[in-house]
Amino acid sequence: MGQNVTDHGAVGDGSTDDTAAIRAAAAAAGPDGTVYFPSGTYLVGSNSRYPLDYPMDGSWNNLTWRGEGHSSTTLLMAGGHSGWHMMFRARSDGGAQMSGVRFEQLTLDMNGAKQSDAPGSGWFRVYDGRGTFTMRDCIVKDSLNFGVQLGDDIAGEFKYCTFSRCGDPNVSAGHAFNLNQSSKQTTNIAWCLIEESAGTDIDVGDDTSADYQTVNVDRCYFTAGLGAVKLDPGNAKTTLRNTYIAGGNRTTRVLKANNNNYDCGSLELEDVVVDGAGGPAIDLGAKSHNTLTLNRVAIENVDRDGMRAFGDRSGIGIYAEDVDVAASGTVSIHDVGPNTDGDALFFTDGESGSIDEVRHSGTSKLGTTGAVSIGSKVAGGTALSPDTVAKSDVGPRAGSSSDGEDNGGSEDEDYGGYEKPAAGTPNWHIPLNENFRKIETDVRSLADRISRLENE
Repeated sequence: MGQNVTDHGAVGDGSTDDTAAIRAAAAAAGPDGTVYFPSGTYLVGSNSRYPLDYPMDGSWNNLTWRGEGHSSTTLLMAGGHSGWHMMFRARSDGGAQMSGVRFEQLTLDMNGAKQSDAPGSGWFRVYDGRGTFTMRDCIVKDSLNFGVQLGDDIAGEFKYCTFSRCGDPNVSAGHAFNLNQSSKQTTNIAWCLIEESAGTDIDVGDDTSADYQTVNVDRCYFTAGLGAVKLDPGNAKTTLRNTYIAGGNRTTRVLKANNNNYDCGSLELEDVVVDGAGGPAIDLGAKSHNTLTLNRVAIENVDRDGMRAFGDRSGIGIYAEDVDVAASGTVSIHDVGPNTDGDALFFTDGESGSIDEVRHSGTSKLGTTGAVSIGSKVAGGTALSPDTVAKSDVGPRAGSSSDGEDNGGSEDEDYGGYEKPAAGTPNWHIPLNENFRKIETDVRSLADRISRLENE
């Protein structure tokens, strides 16, 4: 059943604390219902570090938190906190789990500039959960540490969202996503903008040696903080497709393994641009990993234009130890080293597999290829132009946040989020093998919608 927060006393003027009214609306809506926020700014947390703490008795299970529009509806954390704080939290001391949650068309503002004495903050941390954590057309911004942290048994589905300024380099590190599930789960992140993180944008796994997380990043745009993706031993496989990563003046290693004492799983890149890094742009050392698969990957501007070096691993496009590159495709590596004198590759003899073609220019040489077979070595070759998104293509849509409905004339309206047919191809005759991942995501989303409609 849907509950309008203003019917429970919420004001939405940005100065009156609406925590009690929002909690009352959630209690009336749950489980399985919708908490609706008309346009306005809803202040929470004036008297609590965890204002929207889940009760963990099942009464808020499968709630949808829906705003009138991400540009007009904001949940704002009150300022003045001196300790760790979170707007939402799902934590149980007795083993209970939150069961699913969905957010649509909301801005979630942690108000980091007004938390000068706090050691850190996060927007939503799931300690105990199952089902799926779903977000559509939302903005999460200005936390002092993380945006969202998933643990336990909950999967993640994030689409058309922006995560901005998660973490403060003067206070603590920070990630837009902390994916620390303790069971085998899949997180899908698509059509999202991730910008200005204090630490690495996506932190996959933790210090366990189990293969838990499968993470799929499709058609996203990063303006990387220290890096874009950090792989810990909990990572089973992380895949980036059709994604653009723009490094900044703090960016060191864009894609990296974070633990040299354990296998950090597999990394697959397809149609990816990495533009700007301290170096190496990709760093998978030193313990053995599973696979590093590269297809149509362009790496540019490593250790150039004032970017930071990273110890003795600066001035290298790709650094890897004990990695199987499988049957990788074409890679281009351009402008490496402060004087275009760096190496494109550094592989050790522990690697295996093959790369079909490596194009490189603005480098001193191809570098050390170890046991990796390179089919074509093209010195002076032109950089690839992978199929990626522009920054303006991603982030929240105007209007409805329901998948497949009108969103102002974007490509998703015409093709339902699937790949646009090639020129000359009849509409909708799209090769299924290129779209199974998106179909699976949308089927799950449709099932969620049907469930919600049945219970409203």
